[in-house]
Amino acid sequence: MPTRSVWRFVNYTISHVCEGGVTWEIFCVTYSCGGSHVADREEQCSEWAIRHTARTGHDLFRRTCTDHARVTNARTPTPKLPPQMGGGGRSWPRSVEQKGEVMLDGTKLYGIDISEASFVKACGGPCSEGCVTLARIGEDAWALGDSKQPDVAPLRFTTEELAVAGIDPARFGLSV
Repeated sequence: MPTRSVWRFVNYTISHVCEGGVTWEIFCVTYSCGGSHVADREEQCSEWAIRHTARTGHDLFRRTCTDHARVTNARTPTPKLPPQMGGGGRSWPRSVEQKGEVMLDGTKLYGIDISEASFVKACGGPCSEGCVTLARIGEDAWALGDSKQPDVAPLRFTTEELAVAGIDPARFGLSV
């Protein structure tokens, strides 16, 4: 049976890297002024803007803050940024962390041999439309099939994916 592509959801986290530092920029947006200032602290940009306003009367500015962020798999520890990659110990004014999901290739589940797997039916009724079958194929791996279509290859899932889908192996008489 040929291996097909399967995509799995994996949680990732993005967070600020303190060692990478922060760059603050402020720009005067008064028509044709072009005044700006770059610093590593917000206060330095604010002081420049106040001096610029006192000198020119311009009172509208655009500020930007640039930092370094690291994306990590939620299950793996966050590595530290080495000093040669921008470390410097500057502090970040607030703690920011966002989480999300992306799809990751899950073909490893389809590399597991299921020729000897023992599929069990779970029926809540007379099974006139078809029955779902489930087999444990590894420590954290399951195969889900259809007894009415035995020629169709079973789908493969991790224990976590089964739980998210609302499929309880106990309903099949299997333990997690």
